[in-house]
Amino acid sequence: MRPGWEQRGDELYMVAQWRSAASQRLDVWIWLKDATGSKALYPADPPAIGYYNMTTGSAGFIKKQKIGVPLEKGRRYEVCIYVLPYKPNQPGPKISNPEVDGLMAGVLYE
Repeated sequence: MRPGWEQRGDELYMVAQWRSAASQRLDVWIWLKDATGSKALYPADPPAIGYYNMTTGSAGFIKKQKIGVPLEKGRRYEVCIYVLPYKPNQPGPKISNPEVDGLMAGVLYE
């Protein structure tokens, strides 16, 4: 599993990438935090953006989500992903809790 980002002009996208040696079904959530990792910015309130019952294998998956809030140039942000084995109607991470991070990747918005 790997969080990341992609910038196209002034638009910033959160990127979640994952793959596994064996085929698995997963639930994956992605969200953006401030540089301190203490506040969820997009989405600002639960739930995080979710991709459910994703089947993964050695080819892997990439999901991209445009960030739908204004960002400040020159500031750092954290893209977070959280992955669990698939379970029907599984609740996502409580992203309003500053202790919930998942895997994180820092990005400088330029």
